[in-house]
Amino acid sequence: MHTESSLLAHLVPRLTRNVEDAATDALAFILNKSEECRGALEKLLSDQSGEQDFALGPLTRFRTQVNFEGVEGKLRPDMIGYDRSGAVRLVEESKFGARLLKGQASGFIDQLEEPGPGCLLFIAPGTRITTLWAEIECELTTDLKPVLLELTETGDRMRRAAIKYARTRVPPVDTADEQVSSDAEAAEYTEKRVILISWDLLLDCLAEAAPAADSQTASNIGQLRGLTDEQDLCAFKPIRKAELDPSFGRQMCWFNQLVDDMIAHGRREGWLSTEGLRPTQSRNGYGHYFRFLDDSKAVEHHEHCLCVSLRHWAKHGDTPLWLKIDSRAEAVHNLGGSDPALTVFEGGSGSAWTPIRLTTGVGYHRVLDDASAQMQRNLKILAK
Repeated sequence: MHTESSLLAHLVPRLTRNVEDAATDALAFILNKSEECRGALEKLLSDQSGEQDFALGPLTRFRTQVNFEGVEGKLRPDMIGYDRSGAVRLVEESKFGARLLKGQASGFIDQLEEPGPGCLLFIAPGTRITTLWAEIECELTTDLKPVLLELTETGDRMRRAAIKYARTRVPPVDTADEQVSSDAEAAEYTEKRVILISWDLLLDCLAEAAPAADSQTASNIGQLRGLTDEQDLCAFKPIRKAELDPSFGRQMCWFNQLVDDMIAHGRREGWLSTEGLRPTQSRNGYGHYFRFLDDSKAVEHHEHCLCVSLRHWAKHGDTPLWLKIDSRAEAVHNLGGSDPALTVFEGGSGSAWTPIRLTTGVGYHRVLDDASAQMQRNLKILAK
């Protein structure tokens, strides 16, 4: 059976809703264990390409979930990085799907100690780089104590900005001709940076730095990559206008109709029963429970479900239609080994899932016939 790409990806979402905290704890564990990975992070965050060189310097220790007192009350960045003297040089916030909360940019930046270099770091899915950076920039530049950001890097997987701010903020001065603010004049470069990077860029750098002989660190990075890849896959992507075309809605209605028609077809042909079972709807789609009949008897009395599953479609690809199987049936393993074209995905809670692939470029009744034949074939394999 196919499953998530790492044990961490499999377990964490089942054990906690705070996946971001778990990912940060894993990252801190890797950094605390590996000097090479700490060096790779320092190199990634440092920048000698612009007019204002920036070197973060050696980070020796990382802690997670440290509480601070801020203007908005208690602040708790996901991770803190310290230098050899114990000064805070890195404040990090991990993101997958969660929004940027008030104070997570303006409040966290105040925790970077003076004097010396410091970095406010955000780590997020690559699909959120553009939109999340806009939120970070908006909060920092419109806060009660605003800072000026000078963007120095705008890659697909990284945003980097130098921070300029005035120690004493002077209110704007109104003149007859224009409003002149002394903020810009008083602002000076600091040794602080705001950086947003993607999870995949960070883990690529750590994996490249890990010594070949250090298999444990490589394994730990692979575990974390599996978790972040799973989360990146489900991250919200900015809506494109083409995706709001009404044809998408009409097609979804037809997919639901296909479930009903396949169930009705199986009943007419006598190879499934829905007695006592009803259609079901959920946030992830629509389905109908049934029992497979072989020689007029319900096979092992197990209930299965034919579903339009948005979750499995998004995660495993190429079809909206899925057969949910009671994986407690011993013969469920026959599916995966009977045909190289068949795949079975473990679903948890005693279930497994196998795709029903839809024929393209043909009329509806051909799609219905082909999909029904696939389902009946899979159920016969299951019944062996």
